[in-house]
Amino acid sequence: MSSLSSQSAQALSDSLKADWKADLKLAIGPLIKKSLSLTKGGLSHKKLFRDPQTQVQITLTGAQGGKLAARFYRPVGQQPAPAVLLLHGSTPEGQQMGLYRLLGHKLAGLGYAVLTIDQRGHGQSDDPQKLTHKDDLDFAADAFLALEYLKQRTEVDAAQTYLLGHSFGGDVAITAGARAIGVNKILAYGPGRRYAERVQTELAYFCRRFTRYMGLSEMISPQLYLETIGAQLLENHQTHYQSAGHVPLMLIDGEYESQADRTFLEQISATLAEPVIYKTIPKADHYANVAAFGRVILYDQAAFDTLLTEIAGWFKVE
Repeated sequence: MSSLSSQSAQALSDSLKADWKADLKLAIGPLIKKSLSLTKGGLSHKKLFRDPQTQVQITLTGAQGGKLAARFYRPVGQQPAPAVLLLHGSTPEGQQMGLYRLLGHKLAGLGYAVLTIDQRGHGQSDDPQKLTHKDDLDFAADAFLALEYLKQRTEVDAAQTYLLGHSFGGDVAITAGARAIGVNKILAYGPGRRYAERVQTELAYFCRRFTRYMGLSEMISPQLYLETIGAQLLENHQTHYQSAGHVPLMLIDGEYESQADRTFLEQISATLAEPVIYKTIPKADHYANVAAFGRVILYDQAAFDTLLTEIAGWFKVE
């Protein structure tokens, strides 16, 4: 679904008008998800991590002139080190979500140079100046810019660069890979799925969610969503990844994600050309059972360590 009839567009536009119930749901949604993540996994596996906040804060100039907030996690050990660009999902917290901070510190501890960014409109990054053209929501362009910055750092071995994306960030990583940028491997954890099915009934909700989570004053139109955010999902790049020579891709989900989502990801991975790997993290939800409250990050060690092992194993230099 890439375009809308004028009648459909008008109907969706009407549904995007003030809806306090939907806005309330979106406002409390992140807290509910965070609370649910705390309940996942065994109680004996719960660990506490206090973010030392040693990340180097950086400001990048985006492709369209806007500012992108970034954080660099210095690698421990021998340098220059392999580099990881970590892309966040659809969340008002941006790169500050607990899962990303924990991954940043833990991967740095394993010897990776890690860069996280607030994608345009999220966290501390600037909002798009307008919402009229598909370039205005080209999140992959932010990834390209961040990768170029990362490769230029003295701590980084530019010949060993990897893309790691969670949720919508996984979609952005997959989109970037489809544009044949210079990365060695891609890993997407919990990427968006069942787009063609869900967009039929949930398009208005998706537009509202991204608008609210990005804190925009203007609603993202259904047509612009289809041309930008919706176009970045894996199933819209399936043909590319069915061809030989694509960037090696690993797809991961959590056991506690919906059966429909897990089945879809497993089935679509089976249609892709090698090299591609699909795995499920046992007893893990969409956030790997990680939740943060300020500097304190609570996590399920069994689920998170399994995820970390899969990431490090996939990105291992061969």
